[in-house]
Amino acid sequence: MRVPFYNPTKVVFDSLENLPNYLDHYKTKRVLIFTGRGSMEKVVCRLRNSILTEYDIKVVAGNPPNPTTKTVDSAIAATLLHHPKLALALGGGSVIDVAKAATTLSANLGSAMDYMLGKRGISRRGIPLVAIPTTSGTGSEVTQYASIIVESTKSKVSLDHPHLFPHLAFIDPALAVSMPKQLTAITGMDALSQGIEAVWSRRANPMSDLFALEAIRLAITHLELAYRYPHDLEVRTAVARASLYSGFAISSTRTTAPHSVSYPLTVYFGIPHGLAVSLTLPAFMRYNAEEVPDRLQLITEALGECNIDDAIIRVERLIRNIGLPTRLREVGLHKKDLEVIVKHGFRLDRAANNPRPLTEQALKHILRSVY
Repeated sequence: MRVPFYNPTKVVFDSLENLPNYLDHYKTKRVLIFTGRGSMEKVVCRLRNSILTEYDIKVVAGNPPNPTTKTVDSAIAATLLHHPKLALALGGGSVIDVAKAATTLSANLGSAMDYMLGKRGISRRGIPLVAIPTTSGTGSEVTQYASIIVESTKSKVSLDHPHLFPHLAFIDPALAVSMPKQLTAITGMDALSQGIEAVWSRRANPMSDLFALEAIRLAITHLELAYRYPHDLEVRTAVARASLYSGFAISSTRTTAPHSVSYPLTVYFGIPHGLAVSLTLPAFMRYNAEEVPDRLQLITEALGECNIDDAIIRVERLIRNIGLPTRLREVGLHKKDLEVIVKHGFRLDRAANNPRPLTEQALKHILRSVY
């Protein structure tokens, strides 16, 4: 199915010091900042004491890596309490997802659970949101999705609505310099997987292909360098672009089977999202090649190889070179755990978007092959 490409988010690459130049547009000094845990304290202090000194700033801190509906409800309550006219999301994909959900749902009625379970629909737009990513992987700064864990069903669900697009994506690659090496690796693999999945997605279109293929080229060329030389700003910029472009691509195509299978790996076994995706990515490359060889050839060429087998080896080599495991048993899973993944690894929207139908038997075979 071919779908039209649409993305309303404005994007700028600039130093955080110049952020006020872009906020003047919003004609307000009342700002709510959503951020994560302790690692962002220095940046928040920098914003308060040096960059946004003329602003009335409130902060919603401590958003966890895997936010739940309770996390979102707390963020909604903070938004309603402070009545900001503008919000900033400073952090990785999870922080940005919480900010997108909170700013949007606070303008509507009901709890986060109501929307995650489909009991309510989004009708009103929230306050403008400026997304400032401090990691390079999810592309959440330019998507209309917010992935949240629903405690009652123990599932990871994505809100999906045009009102969730951030108004502005403000990208300063220098913010990623302080990322731990493992986080650089994990988030970077999410960007690579999103690029690959966007190319073979049933919703792929010519515009999404442009962004997805460039995301693949940038990630395969620069991710290992960013892992080894974290202070190289040119390399960090390239990986930030890979993340951004993968976000542009999936905002149109959505993700596919590797993301579907990653959700139970995260929810049930605590495996970080980008790592969870990377564990099955090479196997799904081989699986989907039988259905859409022309699409896999595009991916192969973007990876700098001539045939799919060499492309898979290239991805596997990258994963090992950036210090990530390639086997489910290496992250502590037992064979009995594979049944949990099979049972909960069929997010219908993601699996149905995969170019080759994914059956339980096929998924069992894939999981055994990477065990």
